[in-house]
Amino acid sequence: MGDNPAGISIKDADLEVPKGETLSLIGGDIEITGGKLTASSGRINIASASSKGKVVSHTSDLGMDSFEALGKIDISQGANIDVSGGGGEGVFIRGGVFALSDGSIINSSTTSADPGSDISITTTDSVSISDGSIVGSATSDHGNAGDISISASTLKIESMDENAQRQSALITSTIGDGNAGDIELKINESIEISGNSRIFTSTAQLFGSRPNKGNAGKISIESGSLKLRDGATIDSSSFLSEGIGGNISITTKELVTISGHPVMGLSSCISTISTGSGKSGNIEIFTSALKIEDGCKISTSTQGDGNAGQIDLDIGAIKLTNGAQLTSESGFQDALGNVIIGTGNAGKITVTAADSVSISSGSWISSSTIGEGHGEEITITAGGPVSLSSLSRIASSTAGEGHAGNITITAGGPVSISDSSNLEQVRTAIFTNTSGKGDAGKIFISSPNSSLIINGGSIESATSGDGNGGEISLKVGSLELNDSAGIFSNSGSLDSSTGKMVAGQGQAGEIKVAAADLVSLSSGSLISSSTVEGSGGMVSVTTPAPLKMDE
Repeated sequence: MGDNPAGISIKDADLEVPKGETLSLIGGDIEITGGKLTASSGRINIASASSKGKVVSHTSDLGMDSFEALGKIDISQGANIDVSGGGGEGVFIRGGVFALSDGSIINSSTTSADPGSDISITTTDSVSISDGSIVGSATSDHGNAGDISISASTLKIESMDENAQRQSALITSTIGDGNAGDIELKINESIEISGNSRIFTSTAQLFGSRPNKGNAGKISIESGSLKLRDGATIDSSSFLSEGIGGNISITTKELVTISGHPVMGLSSCISTISTGSGKSGNIEIFTSALKIEDGCKISTSTQGDGNAGQIDLDIGAIKLTNGAQLTSESGFQDALGNVIIGTGNAGKITVTAADSVSISSGSWISSSTIGEGHGEEITITAGGPVSLSSLSRIASSTAGEGHAGNITITAGGPVSISDSSNLEQVRTAIFTNTSGKGDAGKIFISSPNSSLIINGGSIESATSGDGNGGEISLKVGSLELNDSAGIFSNSGSLDSSTGKMVAGQGQAGEIKVAAADLVSLSSGSLISSSTVEGSGGMVSVTTPAPLKMDE
């Protein structure tokens, strides 16, 4: 092309090439308004340049390295770009700026044993997908669906409809034995996903058919920063399928934020779920800082026989506030109180923070099971302080036959648990609990060079069922309990209707405290093990200094 390539404008036109052939739009700025471009089992090239150069087409790429500047591509007003049919080379979009808007669609699907075509979008500047627009690939047979890849400086996926009727999305799916495609984002600066927009991959059984075997695709994100807000989600599911859910991997240089007001009752989240025999995917995040707020969450769960995925966070610092959640669950209780139970286990939750861990304002880190599946470990390792405040909790629980997971916290700085609510039944706490046949998990806290300070909060291990309570083991520099704080190991529960304690068959767990320096209890604080009928656990406190107890 010459120095000033001519633009291309297509309005409400249907352009189609024979099956297996290539349809190319290559020029200056490109506008596609309405209409449809079709290359069944073939290839579609859309490339915009604003300088002299040569476009080089390869089987799996569209090279534009010789151009000094690239132009704009705008696809709008319900335009449809389609390479469905299987066995094709895919969709290749190359430019400086790319916008997909007004319910427009880029689609690749296969209904045969032939693999679906990939969708590749590369720009030197920005990519935006908005107003109910979708980039998607799917399979309903043995052929794998195509992959979706986007490379740019910035990426925005946004839905402006407050009634959540138009969802902008990147989607790969399978209802067959072929696998869903992977979604790969490589964004130099920032990704912002807002409204009810979604990045989603799934495997699902159609109702009335045999379980499919295809796996959901992987979601891989590399960016400078990532922001999810106002109901946006990144999720993967295995729905009544034998196929496994896709893993979600996120790597950013700067902040990952999950926040904002819910849309149609749904808050922003990063999640994986399984309702069949296939396991749900793992979630891993590598970032300098992670902030979750406003009831938003990161979660893995199972409602079937497949295990929930693991959550692995390798971060500089993490802050959960305003009802944020970091959870893994086996079993589920719906809004009507119906309990859905499978045999799958909850997933491990591992948080490794070079600096601090802060959990406040009713936020949770939890692992739970209500069925035969076991809860899994919660492991938190921080180079600096770990703090819980204002009705926040780290919890492991079981209400079924499965055992609850252990909680292990290792901190280079002080560990603090603070509560000023003056509520007896709900307080800031680290706790494990069983109300079923499974045993409660153990609690281990290690801060040997610093302090554990509990102001009005608690560390608790409890059993109200047949399972045994878990051991509490603390190894700290010093231990301070103030303002009716407590370290409790209990067997039995309070009947809210009678106000009386009800016995369980399980034994209370032991409490072991080893402090290098001071152990201090004041203002009605307690370290105790109690039981209604089962055996109480032993309480041991080891410290070189006299135990300090004030009224």
